[in-house]
Formats: sequence, C-alpha cells, structure tokens
Amino acid sequence: MQHSKIGASSAERWLACAGSVQHLIDNPMPESKAASEGTRVHEGCEEVLRYRMEHGISAGGAVEDILLEDFNDHDKESIRMYVDHVWGVYTTRLQEGYDAELRVEFRVHLKSVHEDAFGTVDAAVICQKGPLDVFDYKNGHKAVDAEGNKQQLYYTIGVQEEFDEEPWFFSEIYNHIVQPNNGGIKTSEVSHADLEDYWQELKAGADRVYAENPPRTVGAGCDKFCNRAQCPEYKAAFEKANPLEFSPIEEPDIEVDASEVKGLSVDQLSDLLKAEDMLKGMATDARSILKDRGMRGESTGDYKLIKSLGNYKLTTDVKDLAKLLKLPQADLVESKTKSKAAIEKIIKAKFKDKNAKAEKLETLLENCTRPEGEIKLVHKDKKGEPYSPITFEQLD
Repeated sequence: MQHSKIGASSAERWLACAGSVQHLIDNPMPESKAASEGTRVHEGCEEVLRYRMEHGISAGGAVEDILLEDFNDHDKESIRMYVDHVWGVYTTRLQEGYDAELRVEFRVHLKSVHEDAFGTVDAAVICQKGPLDVFDYKNGHKAVDAEGNKQQLYYTIGVQEEFDEEPWFFSEIYNHIVQPNNGGIKTSEVSHADLEDYWQELKAGADRVYAENPPRTVGAGCDKFCNRAQCPEYKAAFEKANPLEFSPIEEPDIEVDASEVKGLSVDQLSDLLKAEDMLKGMATDARSILKDRGMRGESTGDYKLIKSLGNYKLTTDVKDLAKLLKLPQADLVESKTKSKAAIEKIIKAKFKDKNAKAEKLETLLENCTRPEGEIKLVHKDKKGEPYSPITFEQLD
C-alpha cells in the first residue's frame, strides 16, 4: 500500500522537521520487530470487526475464537478490547437513534491541505448531523494520549472533508485511542476550534515540506522518529552541546571537577538542556547495540543480560478461584479478571486472621503461573543471574 510522505502516522515528525521527509527517503529506517507485531495485531482487529459487521454478532462467539486461533492469549485480549470498544460505541449510537455507519480501515484524503496528504483510519462511527467517533489501535508500550493526538486530529479532518457542503458537519467529535499495553481505552472530545487550528498547522507544515529547501530542525523528535545517526544537523547540534567538551568556570574560591555540571557557564547549561533528548537517544542506541552483542554471546563491557520475570497470570477460572478463596466473584472482576496483585490486596483487606490470610495467599499463588519476561541489559552490579544465550558459534 502506498504511504503518504506527509501522512497521519508521521505528522508529529514532519510538522516538527520538514527536512526529515527527504532525509528518511535517503536514509530509511528498518522496520522494527515491535512494528511488525503491531501490524499483525491490527490485522486481527480488522478481521474480527469486519466479521461482526457482516454477521451482527454483538460479543464473542466461537467463530471469532477461530479467527484468533493463531494469536497468543495476550494479543487475543488486546484485539477483543479494541473490537468490543468500537462495537460498543457503534451500538450505543444506534440505540441513541442515529443512522450510524461503522467504517473499518478506510482511506481519507486531506486535499485542502495537500494532494499528497492522505492516510488510513483504523475505524470510525459516523453519524451525519450527529457525533463522529474516530478510533486508533496502538499496540506499543509507550503511552499515547488521546487529547491533542496529531494523528487522530489528521484522520478527523480527513473524515470531515467528505462532508464539505457545511463548515462543520458533526455535532460532537470524539477521538478514541485503544492501547491495551498502556492505559487501555482513552477518549478525548475535540472542538471545532481545535480542528480549525490543526488544519492551519497542517497546511503550513505541508508548505514547508514541499518548499525548495525544506528546513531541518533538531529536537525531541530526532530521538523518537528519525534516523538521526545520518543527519548532519543532528551531529552538529550534538557536538556543540556535548557536555564532555565543557570546561568549568574559573572561580578560585570554588573547587570543581571538570566533569561536574555545576562548573558550567549559563550558556553551557542551556546547551546541555537542549541536548537532553539527543543524549537520551544516543544512550538508547548504545543499549540496543550492547544488547545485540550480548545476544550474540559477545562482550558487553560493564553490562550484562538478565532474563526478567513476567506478570503473574491466573491458571484457574475466576469462578472456581472465587470458590477456593471464599470471596464473591464480583470482587475479582472489573471489565476483566483482576491481576494477582489486586486480588492479593483484596485478600489482605478481607481476611484479618493471619493464618486464614496466609492460606488464601498461598491458594492464590498455586492458581497462578509466572512466565519468563523479556531479556534486559543491566549494569553488572545489579541483581539477577546473567543470561547467556546459546549461539550458533558456541554450538559449532
């Protein structure tokens, strides 16, 4: 599928740095494992939602289980969270009396911004002369806010442009982010003034991108979105602000080491703060490189790999667990079964007798499993047995 140079998913980057568009064409970034996993879960979300649209199934169903049989339990829960939320809003709009239309994975084109401005919306519930709900699924662990989300605002303007016979076709506008791995469901109401302001920002940003010499702007986005290692502007800004190059102010009454920040001038302190995001970015790269070396069985200097433990998962049906713990089932469930830590708190609050409390906590632990977590790179002095991967070189 063709992607826009000034699309919705990259709006935060190209609005901040117009020159990044051409820079990434010349120096593309490889797709990460996390991105490919997110794409796969997106496809699962689309398939189940389209099945519900076709068959009118309001929740669950054996056929949906078959559609998701190739996904692990965590991804199944993530997909169901997204599908249930979209479907729930859709059915609510119908119950409210609107002639609601549910669209899934459809393209919007912001021709009023630029001919190249287009993108694909995960889902939207469209009620003409009524509310508009726009949905975006996020599979990552880094928090994504619904309020002021540039990608969602872009999509919202794109949907609005289909109904251009009136300045504002929708009475209310809501943007929904569904992020199972960080925060769950997040919803933000968008005003018409917000969209008008953002349309102006998009138009000005597109003009900068397609100018003869698009400017490059070094900033926080370099760390998040760009191939900064190949950017001369980024390198120059880092070299200017590198604290290792700083020397202390000469004050005879104060002894300072050359490496101490308190010995820097005001201008140097200002440059150091400007460099904060760049330094974080370089540290992120260093961590990734050392982790890759460790996974190949190579030296990692003062750092080591450890295998962390994942979160506990219940191995017993919540109904049976409630009987074992002699607790009401409702205490153990919110929108889904509560975590082990949450159930522990309930047990400690409900059972005052020490022996009874200990017995219930032991029963809970017996009905949980704790899978292995991710492999982490930590300093060698930190607790944790070093993880030594078996490599083909070692086997040879």
